[in-house]
Amino acid sequence: MDIVVYIDLYFVINFTMDLILLMIVSKVSQTKTTALRILLGSITGAVISCVLLVSNSLLPILRILISYFITGVVMILICFKVENIRKLVMLALYLYGVTVLLGGILCSLFFNTSFIKYINQLLGTQGKQSISIVALGIAVGVLLICLPIMIRYLNTFRKRMNNIFSVSIALEDQTITAKALLDTGNHLREPLTNKPVIIVEKTLLKQIMTKELLEYTTRVKVIPYRSIGKEHGTMYALVLDQMEVEINNEHHKHNDVIACVYEGTLSSKKDYQLILHEELM
Repeated sequence: MDIVVYIDLYFVINFTMDLILLMIVSKVSQTKTTALRILLGSITGAVISCVLLVSNSLLPILRILISYFITGVVMILICFKVENIRKLVMLALYLYGVTVLLGGILCSLFFNTSFIKYINQLLGTQGKQSISIVALGIAVGVLLICLPIMIRYLNTFRKRMNNIFSVSIALEDQTITAKALLDTGNHLREPLTNKPVIIVEKTLLKQIMTKELLEYTTRVKVIPYRSIGKEHGTMYALVLDQMEVEINNEHHKHNDVIACVYEGTLSSKKDYQLILHEELM
């Protein structure tokens, strides 16, 4: 194969892989970025890979350092807004973790299946050098198709590993901060508007509730629910002005959030005072 064509294909494959990696990292870490920054980060990663491919004079240790550490950090700095070292390390861990996952999928696809054999037969390239790049390109296409499933799986895994968040709730001119548990089993909704509902301990809401406020009947709602041992029940709820959830140093704001008032204690260890709804993350 002509060396120029080989490098061009190598660039396209690396660019596509870097694009997939950065998209997944952005979704899973819930770090906001732009399509342009993801594009620039992917191009940068692919260019560095091509430079390393044709650079024969680099020491092996330097090549490994650039390939597995420096390139990833540079891509992250281009793609995301990094405020501190902690955020950089967190995003780097996400990037390397997703890379290992995708690498495992590709290895399984190539070595534990008859994928290459079928592609060879289909393209008539049995024994030719170009097949490795062509097959890899098709494998990347398969990964792109599976991308939504992978992102959903990784998001679920992330939420299970870290499901307690810092939140602040505001009512009139009062704001309080608390710890909240993300409970995927919380399916409470307001019947009329179908809005998702959070659950808040009464002792916490007392800090921002006043008698005058409770006179505003438009703020008070009744939410029906079902639970084990109680087929039908109701909970009183208040409409909060705003709720802000902190996720990986980013703040996600929601207005007019409906909060059910829980009479008891949600956590016996007092790890949290509020239960979130998955749609309000």
